[in-house]
Amino acid sequence: MAFDGSVLWAADWHGILYKLDPSDGHLLGTLDVGTVCSSIQGLGWDGTRLWLAGGTDQAIHAIDPATGQMIRSFSIPGTIYPSGISFGGGVLWVMGAVGAGGTIYKLNPEDGSLLGTITVPAGVLKYCRELEYFNGALWMVLNGWDWDTGSEAGWVYKLDPADGALLWSHNTTEVWRPGLAANRQGGLWVTSYSTSVCLIDTGERPVNRRPLAGSDLSATTQGKAVTVNVLANDSDPD
Repeated sequence: MAFDGSVLWAADWHGILYKLDPSDGHLLGTLDVGTVCSSIQGLGWDGTRLWLAGGTDQAIHAIDPATGQMIRSFSIPGTIYPSGISFGGGVLWVMGAVGAGGTIYKLNPEDGSLLGTITVPAGVLKYCRELEYFNGALWMVLNGWDWDTGSEAGWVYKLDPADGALLWSHNTTEVWRPGLAANRQGGLWVTSYSTSVCLIDTGERPVNRRPLAGSDLSATTQGKAVTVNVLANDSDPD
């Protein structure tokens, strides 16, 4: 899932995006992006664009949320089968599906180059498949089944994005499915196995951090207008 400030976005595995009203969950519309990414495993929002994590095509795609048109696409380093994706601190955070070794990847959103990795600490189960960058931290949820203990679980984790250190954890009464998005007011939307979307309170309130701007470069010819996406440089979309 992803939240753009007014609409909650969800996706299925057939390339369909669903626009949901965050106040009551009713369907506002759909967007077919199957020609861009037919196996969507994760969604992220950077302030102007939706990012799609394609689990089977080993790629990340940025699209225009109004039209579904692809803006940017690049392959993922290595073989991680991306399932979770989020934007924050000026970078894309990507994690792989089960079996990817419990690693979070930091990618340059302009070209997909690898900026670094974070190893999920021993205190966090490696079977998490979703993550969200919120309030200067990385949040993760365990999706339904703890293969280490052979039991259902609904853990929520907060990690330090600098080194992956575990900052906080809580085992909820729900069993979660893949799907995680911050509402930017201290809550996290999580998809549960009861086919509902739950809003849980993290106890945190957002800090309006100053933007960490990067360089913008674009080429044009005389008399031809050009559009530069400067908002993508803002590490705090709110």
